[in-house]
Amino acid sequence: MIKKYLVVGRQIFISSKKQEGKDEKIRELEILMPIETFWKIEKMLKEADYLIATGNEKVSVQETYKKIITAVAPYAVSEKDRVWLYDKAKSK
Repeated sequence: MIKKYLVVGRQIFISSKKQEGKDEKIRELEILMPIETFWKIEKMLKEADYLIATGNEKVSVQETYKKIITAVAPYAVSEKDRVWLYDKAKSK
């Protein structure tokens, strides 16, 4: 298992350390997941970054983010964060 922080804001990314500055619009979630899941998430994040860089449709990026949130949700350490992720995945 690997411990990371999923940072959800305008964009989604994974961080090894908790961010210092607190921004109301950014949410950090502690995640404890198998390494295979981490690699899968990293690949999806690279795809989303590529879509953003190429100016692809916003819908494609949102679909990728939804897949990421759905894949990560079961591994959120806090029950509150897990519920928030599942709700976020349904709403997108």
